[in-house]
Amino acid sequence: MLALRALALAWLTSSVLLVPLRASFAAETATGPIVTIDDISSGIEKHIAEQSKTNGGYVRLQYNQKELSLT
Repeated sequence: MLALRALALAWLTSSVLLVPLRASFAAETATGPIVTIDDISSGIEKHIAEQSKTNGGYVRLQYNQKELSLT
């Protein structure tokens, strides 16, 4: 019975100590740069424009083991 109480006390102590650490870690990872859908869209459009400029006006994609050249 004494071992069970010691185990329960150790579990409660570790839980109390780890919860604030876990919350602070989650807060640190959530404070990254804010990216909007417009940022992603403009990045995709920029990438397509660069690829078409280097490939003679075409963007090359692999689809079903074939290379497609899209304008």
